[in-house]
Amino acid sequence: MGLQAPSQGLSLAVTDHQTKGKGQAGRSWVSEARANLLFSMLYLPNTPIKASQQAIEHFTLEMVRA
Repeated sequence: MGLQAPSQGLSLAVTDHQTKGKGQAGRSWVSEARANLLFSMLYLPNTPIKASQQAIEHFTLEMVRA
């Protein structure tokens, strides 16, 4: 599942499992299906911060509702 607000500088990718993730220092990141809330957010810093904060709040609510 992905949500985007390009005009607000945000993209959000959500998944219910992770099999080949990479964490800090090259550590692996694995999560079984429906065991955790997993998402990645891309913020483009050339956008106004106030608009991006509003988009983050919107995305968070949408994730909870999904």
